[in-house]
Amino acid sequence: MGKAAKEHRLKVLKRNRRMQHVNNKISKEWNVAMEEQMEKLREEFAKMSADTENNLTLENTDEVENTETEQEPIQSVPTN
Repeated sequence: MGKAAKEHRLKVLKRNRRMQHVNNKISKEWNVAMEEQMEKLREEFAKMSADTENNLTLENTDEVENTETEQEPIQSVPTN
């Protein structure tokens, strides 16, 4: 193998390593960004889920309170 071939092979090897480094860096940044996005979505879902549970509990409590206050007082019937 000649000197030019060795230089070319080293040049290609260096280029390929540089490209692999860039691809790995982009991949890591992508994964970090996706993890952050997933965490935001998990928190948002948990908040929505908690809000729904709280709303259902409040609605059920309101219904119970309303039924208790809406009932007419029982009047005693006079006995003769």
